Order: sequence, then structure tokens, then C-alpha cells
Amino acid sequence: ARACEACHGPGRQHVVSGGDVTKIFRFVKDSPATPAEKNERCLQCHEKGGRAHWSGSVHEGRNIACVQCHTVMKRVSPTMQLAKETVTEVCAQCHVQRRAQTLLSSHMPVREGKLDCADCHNPHGTTGPKLLVENSVNEVCYRCHAERRGPFLWEHAPVTESCLNCHEPHGSVNDNLLRL
Repeated sequence: ARACEACHGPGRQHVVSGGDVTKIFRFVKDSPATPAEKNERCLQCHEKGGRAHWSGSVHEGRNIACVQCHTVMKRVSPTMQLAKETVTEVCAQCHVQRRAQTLLSSHMPVREGKLDCADCHNPHGTTGPKLLVENSVNEVCYRCHAERRGPFLWEHAPVTESCLNCHEPHGSVNDNLLRL
């Protein structure tokens, strides 16, 4: 277990002052610390695994602080110390258009809880496009739709290029997530 000072820095002045929270490093919105400074504290311990590509990621570039998506001092979600109950709710804080698409008649089973944003995207950064967990859109799709991988006797060229040529993965008013 880590002590308070691992994240909040030296606490002597905090203790001497009788608990004045302005005397320690704070992660709350009204903290004078920048998102980069807050993230630096988190990444002291959480820089490996799925967070290895945070540096240079889209979210880092947009000045997103770890604490905008995660909580530390209170339990909101059953796993991952999320700021909301589910991954999808966390992502929907900023990605409102994508959230709206999941409410359309043809949608991935996100609303039903069978899938969430992190099944296809790694919000902490990747080496591929759109924070995808695989190197291409098709590779992500094949994780669940292996029967579409092929090879087929007569390949359908648009699919070979990208499933997104015809399908909108976040939701559509057309059957089978078709764009048209």
C-alpha cells in the first residue's frame, strides 16, 4: 500500500495547519495543478501496460487529466476506479455524439452492457489509428465477427479495405449498422 505522500507530496504543512488541503498536491478541478502535473503523479506508478502509449496520445494532447475519467478517494465503479459507473458513461462525458449513436435503432450491444468503448478503443493511447486496440478497423471487427475474416472465394473489395466503408460501428438508423 502506498502512503498519502506518494500522490499528494510532502504532508507536513498539511498536518501542522490542522488539515488545510491547500497545503498538499490536489487532484480536484479547482486545484492549481495542470492536467499534465496531475497525470505525472498518476503515471509514476501507472505508466505500463495499457497506459504505455499515454505520452503523445490524443487525450494527453487535449489536456485530459487522469482524474477526469478516474477517481481515487471514492469508489464509484466496481472496477478501474472510474469516475462514472461504467466505461461507456465515462467516455460519454465528452463523446456525446458517439453516445447518441448508441441510442439509434441499429447499434452495437453497448446499451445492453455486452460491449463498451474499451472493447474497441484504448483511451490511454495506442500505436494505431483512432485509439483502436488493434492495428486496423477490420482487425477490431474480426475480434467479434471472425466469420467475416475470410478468405472467401469472391472477396468483397470494400470489406477488404475497411468495414467502415459500409458500416457505422457506433450506431445507425439502418439495419446492420449500414451507413446507407
